[in-house]
Amino acid sequence: MNRPSPSSNFAIDDQTTSCGEASPAAIAASLPQGRPLPSSRLAELLRFEGLLREAQSDDQLGITITTALNSKLLPGLQRALLFGRERSDKFRLQHASYVTRPDRDSLPMQRLERAVCSQARSLSEIAVLAADELLAARSDDDAHCQARSLICPFVALLPLVDRRPSGRGKAGEASLIGVLLLEFDRAPGSHDPILQRIAGACGHALSLFGKTPSVFASIRLSRLATSGLIAIVLLGVIPVPLSALAPAEIVAADPFIVAAPIDGIIRTVNVAPNSLVAKDDLLFTYDDTELAGRQAIAREALAVAAAREQRLRQAAFSDPAARRELAEADALRRVAEAEFRQAEGRLSRTQVRAAQEGVALFARPDQWIGKPVSTGERIMEIADPDSMRLRAELPIGDAGLLANRQPLRLFLEGRPFDPVGGRIVSAGYRAEVTPDNRLAYILTGELNETDALRIGMRGTVQIMGDRVSLAYYLFRRPIAALRQRFGR
Repeated sequence: MNRPSPSSNFAIDDQTTSCGEASPAAIAASLPQGRPLPSSRLAELLRFEGLLREAQSDDQLGITITTALNSKLLPGLQRALLFGRERSDKFRLQHASYVTRPDRDSLPMQRLERAVCSQARSLSEIAVLAADELLAARSDDDAHCQARSLICPFVALLPLVDRRPSGRGKAGEASLIGVLLLEFDRAPGSHDPILQRIAGACGHALSLFGKTPSVFASIRLSRLATSGLIAIVLLGVIPVPLSALAPAEIVAADPFIVAAPIDGIIRTVNVAPNSLVAKDDLLFTYDDTELAGRQAIAREALAVAAAREQRLRQAAFSDPAARRELAEADALRRVAEAEFRQAEGRLSRTQVRAAQEGVALFARPDQWIGKPVSTGERIMEIADPDSMRLRAELPIGDAGLLANRQPLRLFLEGRPFDPVGGRIVSAGYRAEVTPDNRLAYILTGELNETDALRIGMRGTVQIMGDRVSLAYYLFRRPIAALRQRFGR
């Protein structure tokens, strides 16, 4: 038995570790015999199974399964999605890698969920499929194209079963309680012993938190309960305006984009963020060491070309060979002039000045000082401080409020009880991914009062819609969940 090094966290022998867990050697002995597995994968498998045993709830277990799996354990793994069983033939997306809560409202995710449910009906062992094979549909199906763009070329479906005698099935019969979908950038082996070990470990861990369906006793409503139910029904038909909340920010209405005119390194930024600048004020300068050297070289090359041309022009009166070389010397002199003008022009653009007056909008000066930039890269914006608009990010679940000119109210973070009215001017054609990895429609609105506002303020906007019943207003989210579960 090998002795552990002083820096090791645990010792590995032939059967167990010092933590009391099965060692990679013991796990390798329990795996199907075949091509030997690398010790690094066995160690990752040991770590993964240890994390499963530390989970304290089904939600924590789902997060552990989708986040602990990595490319060291499964080469080529890109993402893991866990589908839990809700009914006999329905599986619901519960957890996914890289996101806190999967968005099941989008059409691509609904299509992927239906495809997994269809495959789970006949899933008895690990299945490796291509993405197009999983999402079997016509190529002109828009939902198919969107769902196909969200997943990797190959997927592996791992059935998670409960093999306990007291499971959901009969005694001694395995019951499918979930499906683990793994996305790969290359096709994995369906008979990989690591995949089979992962499927067994995850199924066993999920079975410990499984809930057995309870039989509801008949409910006898008393006279008071009946009266309360009637009151709730009457309150549910009261008409109220449909509304939605979305994060918002005050931005410039028509800013002037200051882009990098040349490739180079910014040496100094001569204005402060959110400061007023006048036309032709110096904004920032480049490091001109290299450009000045190129200009000097181009100047000397031009002088050499001009001197050679002048010498040949004087000798051309009496020397036929000089007359033949004169045209070439004249062309070389023009090329040298063009290179000199180009070097001189690039050197003159090392000082970038404001094209108009306004407020300079950018993050921090030290973000740009010493940073190499490319031509056309956005450096800052110059905006009119009196011309501003509202920019909001409406979640895709509230897409029914995208009609133009809808009224809105802006609640600023510093003024929660003093809203500012306005209207929606335009909405994005399709949803975009926000910096916090949400799908949202970008809305542009105009505000009625802008005297006490400034560019950069943030808050929450309430978008008002048509009048609906109070019951629909309160239960539209559960209604959407039911529609996704039982189909459109």
